[in-house]
Parts: sequence; structure tokens; C-alpha cells
Amino acid sequence: MVWGNFYDSTRVNINIGDYLQFMTVNYIYQHMGIPEKDITYIDFANVTEYDGERMILPINYSIYDFVENGKIAISKRITPVFIALQLNTVNDSINVDEFLSDEYNQQYLLKHSPIGCRDIVTHQYLKKYGIPSYVNGCMTATLPTYSGKRGDKIILADVPDSLLPYIPDSLLKQPCEVTTQQYHFTEQEVKDYQSIYAFVRSRYDYYCKNAKLVITSRLHVALPCTAFGIPVVLAKDYVDTRFDFVEHYIPVYDRKQYAKINWSPETVNYEPFKQQLIAFAAKRIQHTMDCLQQEQLLASVFVNETYSKEKYSNPHNIFHRRSYRFED
Repeated sequence: MVWGNFYDSTRVNINIGDYLQFMTVNYIYQHMGIPEKDITYIDFANVTEYDGERMILPINYSIYDFVENGKIAISKRITPVFIALQLNTVNDSINVDEFLSDEYNQQYLLKHSPIGCRDIVTHQYLKKYGIPSYVNGCMTATLPTYSGKRGDKIILADVPDSLLPYIPDSLLKQPCEVTTQQYHFTEQEVKDYQSIYAFVRSRYDYYCKNAKLVITSRLHVALPCTAFGIPVVLAKDYVDTRFDFVEHYIPVYDRKQYAKINWSPETVNYEPFKQQLIAFAAKRIQHTMDCLQQEQLLASVFVNETYSKEKYSNPHNIFHRRSYRFED
């Protein structure tokens, strides 16, 4: 069995926040003592047809990239661990009730429950359909605090035009930099996932080393920068339900609240909570691996002993498999 993580060769226009979610899984693996060389990377395009060694695959992401014809389409050789699943979307391409009312999808999620949810709405949907779940929030909130010298720039990352009139002149007269989370790569470049990972790491390192304040509309700028220890203003014209858990860490301002923004936010220290989230995620991943190894062992015993007629008069009466309960 192998430890898995994602890369994505299916898109050349990349929101680097997506890759940061993958990188957070590696951060959990690091806490589990699993070295980088032992991680097997799987392309989004291969998740359905994967036929390699049995894989444990933590998912801190939306599930809809792995749905075909309305049904979850993840290879049976992959065992997902849903750490921070997202079901709600910014568009109407997926009807969540139709998706969860499908018997196959229900049974699949039940089999791999409890489901960690990135937001409250996802948790409410799963609860509605009787699928054990809990609100986890996004694991990018667990990234380590930056210990180096803080920069002197006001970084504006994908700031909406409508917010600009509200930003105080006293901030705009300081060193400022406008940036984005969206980058374009060639088809060949996105196949080299190690280079993409390195590029994404460099962009977030840049925030750490240069920002004294970040103003953004992006969830995966606001949350990791808060984790790094950088003061953040998170503001967007319309705040959808994907952002509901973020207020556990920092305020989230919509367009009606722009005039009320606190432009001198403090850094947020929640280190004990970070450690709890990491430990809980690591425990779920390790528990899943332990169960699979036990199942593999039992299956081996079953195969070896079923045909041992000297030992068993009835080859079908071998053992009763244990069921496993997640220990929280």
C-alpha cells in the first residue's frame, strides 16, 4: 500500500490555491513521519482508472472533479480519507441534493465516513442524508507560522475593483504590490508536477518574506497567510457559503461591509488549534492505513485457509471479519 497525493495535468490555467491544498496533505504526512520519497502522486485524470498498488488518498478538496454521470468515480484501488470535503460550489453545475440522494454516492460516503467537511453547508448536507460528518475547515489553516523577518509591502491579491475606493490612502502610499493566484502554464509544464509544486511553494514563500499586510478576495490567500502570521483583510463583493468557516479565524467582509473594514488587523495566533487539526487528520489517515493492512492480512488468511480441508470441514466457515470504528 502507498501514501497518495494529487497533481493535476487536466488544467493549464491554475489557481495555485488548489495546489496549496495538495501541499497541505504533504505537511500532514511530514507530521506522520512519512518522507517525501514515499509519497505517490496521482494525476486527476487517472483517479478513475488507477490500477496500481492500493493507495491511501487524503482529500482536502472538492469531490466534483471525481464524478462521472452524477456518480463518484474513484478507482477501487484508492481508499479516500475525506479530511476536508467541499460539496457546495460557486455555480449551479451540481445539484447537491441530487448528488447525495443517489444510492451509490450515499453508500460510498457512508463507507468512508466520518467525512471531514471544509464548510458548514457541506456538513449540513451530509447530516441531512444521514452520513456521519464533522466540520473541519480547510487544512491550509494548519500551515506553520513564518519565523523570519516580516516584509514591508502591502500585497493586494485579486482585490475586487469595488474595494479600491475604500482602501485608505495611508496604505496605498506605502510600498504596494498587486498580484494574482491565477497562472497559465503549457500542457507540457503541468505534466511536470514537481515544478508546479515548486512554483506554488515559491509564491507562498514570497508572501511570507514580503508582506506586512495582505488584502485579498481569495480564500487560499487569506487562510494560509493568516496561518503564516501575516495580518489579512479578506473582502469580496459576494461571500458565498464556502467561506463560512473562515470567520473562526478572521473577519470576512462583503461589499455591504467595505466601509466598516478594519484596515489594521492583528496577527492571529491559534497554534494549539493547528496542532489539534493536524493530529486529528493524521490519526484518521493512519487509522485508515491500519484498517487496510488488517483487511489485507485477514484476506490473506482467508485465501490460505479456505482450502485447508484438513483444518476445516466447511471451507466457508472461516472467520467473521471485524468491523472498525474510528476512534476520535
